[in-house]
Amino acid sequence: FLETFIDPARSRGTCYRAANWIPLGLTTGRGKDSQSKKPNRSIKEVLGYPVCYKMGGN
Repeated sequence: FLETFIDPARSRGTCYRAANWIPLGLTTGRGKDSQSKKPNRSIKEVLGYPVCYKMGGN
């Protein structure tokens, strides 16, 4: 499974949407070490893409 983050203030993520990436939701806007419950970074949209590999040639 692949994931990417789109900042709507900078880009609409058109190339990801055209490639059928799936919208998963929004980030909270807090850094991983944030002690507060308030956003201190831009809120981004999360997109995901499932990856399947055939193993063993079946």
